[in-house]
Amino acid sequence: MLPLDKLSPTAEKALTDNGVKVDDIIIVLHLDLDFEGNFGDSWLCFNPEKKVLYRLGFEPDPNAEVELVGGVSAGGKKIKHKVSKFVPKVLKFDYLDLNLDTDPYVDNFATSNRLLFMRHTTPAPEIPEGTPPEEAEKIMEPWTKSAVTV
Repeated sequence: MLPLDKLSPTAEKALTDNGVKVDDIIIVLHLDLDFEGNFGDSWLCFNPEKKVLYRLGFEPDPNAEVELVGGVSAGGKKIKHKVSKFVPKVLKFDYLDLNLDTDPYVDNFATSNRLLFMRHTTPAPEIPEGTPPEEAEKIMEPWTKSAVTV
């Protein structure tokens, strides 16, 4: 795995629970935004052999509570408080098949760092080796124009 980020135990478990072999992932990127571009916790994980970009999104578990004990009241009793703690749980798991979902990029200029990509209905047409660039562009044009930004 390239030294961008290292998977947290929670993210690693979420991947393996969804049938992903962690050893096949070569790049991991930890983001501080959710899938909608709000502050949150998400991961991008790339498997080049399958040409798949996995996305994991986490949110705090609203039912997780921890008891904090601190301070002493005027009567000498310990003060107990229950507070919510960020205990991550998987919010979303999905993946992009980079044979159909192409040109992924994180738009961090006009938006809130959302992952955008072009979605195609078919894999890219085969371009025979040695095809002149102008001809290759004509072959690719209908495929490129039929894609939508997601």
